[in-house]
Amino acid sequence: MLLATTLVLGACGSLGGSDSSTRAGSATSASPRSSEETPAAEESPTRSGAVVTRQPSTSTPTPAATTQAPAAPTQWPNPDVKFYNEDESIWYQDDSVANSESVGDEDNIEGYRTNNHACIGYVARESGEELFSPDGNDNSLSKRQIETKEGALEDYSADDPVVVDLVRDDEATMEGYEATFTATYGSDPVEGHRFARTVSQQGFMFSAMVICDSGAGLTTEQWHTILSGLRLEGIDATPM
Repeated sequence: MLLATTLVLGACGSLGGSDSSTRAGSATSASPRSSEETPAAEESPTRSGAVVTRQPSTSTPTPAATTQAPAAPTQWPNPDVKFYNEDESIWYQDDSVANSESVGDEDNIEGYRTNNHACIGYVARESGEELFSPDGNDNSLSKRQIETKEGALEDYSADDPVVVDLVRDDEATMEGYEATFTATYGSDPVEGHRFARTVSQQGFMFSAMVICDSGAGLTTEQWHTILSGLRLEGIDATPM
């Protein structure tokens, strides 16, 4: 599962340890494709002597299109999903703090460190047929995902998870659960924030976490700035 030991304890004795980071450039999104409208064909007049008459149109009116919800897939669609951090005002990429072995070969995790070096964190995605469910029970699965304790944390205690709608996807934003927690990391007391979402009809899981020295944690507003700066490409998540 994604929520294994995702952070490297050796990366920092205290969370503000050495910085062996590489800053990731901001991703750019492609410009939307513009479409040209084709003018409707006009009826041609015919002349009969001095009288101008118009022939009746032979075109058949097109019925108005009806909007229907897309049918749920019956087989795992194997989505090709990428994620980008497009706001470095709070944190920046530092993969030295992430445990790449905590995800599968086809999955992805990126480590992050806050600009004041008081916190580290990660963003990760996982997809697979074992996560796929055509029933679309995302609410319960996402809640279970965020309530699963991180393997690196002890004495873990979290607030009740709440729904937020900040991470961007292909169409708009993606709902998910967030929670604020306190714990022990190594031998140090810490505090932090987590986000989790399972998109069961795509067989896809997404999560993010930031963990800080106790008393030096991010505000909820700063955490929401991080979430708003994350963008998913290749998925349009339905509401939970």
